[in-house]
Formats: sequence, C-alpha cells, structure tokens
Amino acid sequence: MDDHFFARYQRYAKQGLKDAEIAVQFGISLSTLKRRKRAVRLTEELADHSWAIPWGIRPEDRQSTERRYLRELSLVAQGRPPYQMAVLHTALRWARKVVEAGQDITYEDGWVYVAADPAHWHLRDVYTHAVQAAKRARYTR
Repeated sequence: MDDHFFARYQRYAKQGLKDAEIAVQFGISLSTLKRRKRAVRLTEELADHSWAIPWGIRPEDRQSTERRYLRELSLVAQGRPPYQMAVLHTALRWARKVVEAGQDITYEDGWVYVAADPAHWHLRDVYTHAVQAAKRARYTR
C-alpha cells in the first residue's frame, strides 16, 4: 500500500499537480493525503522555531512583523531556505538595527523592545546564527 501510494504520489507531483489536486486523484481529503505523506516520509519535518520564539504568542499577534522576521531568521539559522529571500534580507536588516541600538526583543502580551542584557541577549544570538548560516548558504555577502 505504501509503495503504491508513494509511486502514484510521485507521478502526480512530477506532472505538476498540487497536493489538493493529488488528493482529488486519490479520492481522499487533503488532510488524509498529508497524513499519508507523513506516514511514508514524503514530507519534510517542520522547522522548530521555539529557540528563536520562546514565548507563547497570542493568536492576534501570530501574523506580526516581529514573529515573521524571527521565523525567517530561525529557518535560515537551521540551514533551511528562507520562505522569501526579500523577507530574509528585511529581517536581517531589522535585527541588525535593533542589536546595533543595544536593544533586545521580548514578548509580554505583545512585542516589547527592551535594553539588552549582554549576558542574555536573545535577538543578538538569533541574528548571529542567522547571519552565519546565510553567509554559508550564500544568501548574503
């Protein structure tokens, strides 16, 4: 069953079909298709951003600029490609400016910029890891 699923999925994907279209071909829901893909290891494990965003973020702040930038920096720091190169470059500029201003970021019922503690400078650490990885991957100069 798994080998048959894998072969059919690969054939449809090579034809350029999106997962929603492939699910129709299989006669299953999109969520079932995704579950089956995970079962046969056709999906990449999701990136873990908890090291870069260690706070519980309220639902209304999940689309915030700060969270988006931290996620982009986290992706690259983990050796993964950025979601969007332009967002990565903007995130790097944002983090550099905040760090150069001697500030850090935290989350307390919303994003808060605070004076950085050099011994525990969260944004500087995230930024440093992201810059190093971006240079290795040649996303930046």
